[in-house]
Amino acid sequence: MRTAHGESRPTQALVQLPAVIDILCQNTDTEPMRSVLADLDAVLARPEVLTASVAQGYPYADVAEMGMSVVVVTEADPAAAERLAATLARQVWARRAGFTARAPSVDGALKRVRSAPATPVLLLDVGDNIGGGSRGDSTVIVRRARELAVRGLLAPVTDEVAAATCHTAGVGAAVRLSLATGLGVTGGLEVTGRVRALHDGVYQDSGPTHSGQRHFDAGPTAVVTGDDATTFILTSKVVGAYSSAQLPALGLDPAEFRAVVAKGVHSPLASYGPLAAEIIQVDTPGVTSADLTRLSYIRRRRPLFPFEPDTRYP
Repeated sequence: MRTAHGESRPTQALVQLPAVIDILCQNTDTEPMRSVLADLDAVLARPEVLTASVAQGYPYADVAEMGMSVVVVTEADPAAAERLAATLARQVWARRAGFTARAPSVDGALKRVRSAPATPVLLLDVGDNIGGGSRGDSTVIVRRARELAVRGLLAPVTDEVAAATCHTAGVGAAVRLSLATGLGVTGGLEVTGRVRALHDGVYQDSGPTHSGQRHFDAGPTAVVTGDDATTFILTSKVVGAYSSAQLPALGLDPAEFRAVVAKGVHSPLASYGPLAAEIIQVDTPGVTSADLTRLSYIRRRRPLFPFEPDTRYP
């Protein structure tokens, strides 16, 4: 409003860093982003600064602009904006050793579930991260759990056809389903089980959720417990794992399961985190893979850290 009334003249500077931060490292409650934000707060506290941001960037975008950026906006002082942006960018760059991480493999995560002293374990299906662009239809974790005889999982799968089949069959009916393979993932899953619950998929949450969302619509939804003791939440729409309120709406108690699969990385934590005895990020295959080296980039800038580890800045 001050700008619109001619009382303020914002001047801004942008620095695009030659660095990509892995999705596993983008939680602002943990390092390196906790320290990056502390550096940002010091810039924001300066009287000449109107606002400033450190953009983590979207690592799955194959565009020239992909990567981390710094923006500083000052009051009528472009030189100060450029100087502070450059300083903040150098501070971000100095923390680049923390921009990469590795998550346990599917087998490693399931072995931890099997030996977990307390449950439920929250398994974050990174490769099928709905918030990152996946469809939430991968069955990789439950397929491998079946092969390793890890029982007692609760797993969401987006599959409109399977959900409709269950609604037609009715609660208590025996069903045989062929679930989706998962975008970019080979191999589907045949499920024989019984329909435990049916729901219209609409639910609300008044507690902490990712970005404070309150109203959700997963479309016609079915709960099916398979003969292998895996319980599936089959939704018709792609809905991120932002709210655990979906579970009681479907008559489910997370405490009855050994592990709960969530199709996300950071977005499930606000709501699902307090329910979990342990949280494991799982390096699953998919279009939102935690391992960026699995992806084929054509248009990104070069060099970019960590793809080119010898990248220099400035």
